[in-house]
Amino acid sequence: RKGAFISLESWTSECQQAFEELKRVVADDITLAFPDHSLPFLVELFSDASIYGSGAVLLQEGRPIAFTSKKFSGAETRYTTGEQELLAVIHALKEWRCYLEGRPFTLKTDHKPLTFLQSVPTLNRRQARWMEFLARFDCVWEHIAGQINIADAVPNDDALRRDILARFHEDPLAGHPGSTRLVELVRRSFWWPRLVTDAENFVRTCSSCQCNKALSGKGRGLLQPLPVPDAPWESVSMDFVVALPKTE
Repeated sequence: RKGAFISLESWTSECQQAFEELKRVVADDITLAFPDHSLPFLVELFSDASIYGSGAVLLQEGRPIAFTSKKFSGAETRYTTGEQELLAVIHALKEWRCYLEGRPFTLKTDHKPLTFLQSVPTLNRRQARWMEFLARFDCVWEHIAGQINIADAVPNDDALRRDILARFHEDPLAGHPGSTRLVELVRRSFWWPRLVTDAENFVRTCSSCQCNKALSGKGRGLLQPLPVPDAPWESVSMDFVVALPKTE
């Protein structure tokens, strides 16, 4: 707070501890770097694609400058694997054209056939159009193993997905929303394949929701009165009463 420290005596050990913790949190988080235009602009571009979308990261001297991701349209999900990987590159180059056009850079991918793309004798119209766009850039292709590809951070971790759902569902301010509302909240910041199904399963297995939320639907079957017994003890009913306070 401004004006809180007017002398060195005001800076206590608790203040120093909080300051060190703040520096640690800032240093541990992913911090974007500014591109250095005074040095030779060698940029490493990592890209990768899955069935549903693509992701890429732009690096300079090992430091991230920008991240990007793209969800495939219905038609793009039916592309071949090679075309989806190439589409990931095209999207990244369009996104970072202001950094890359007119400068040499290295383009790294875990899809090895892309490194031989310029020597392919026959291309379809879509591939030819993409190659015409690639010709505007001075890039060198390099293949890397999929296990070390940074761009594979597109969400595919079940534990991470469940943690995200729990944060949006079990937070005290969230109020344990239903599956439709949960999907709406999560989509504001995250997306992954089968998000709707995961949200429905998460809400269905939430113990708090099952114990405390009343059923909104109508009861199953026809409601009929029980027959009146003709004699004592002809019909016996039972109910459970739990959580009664202990007597003193």
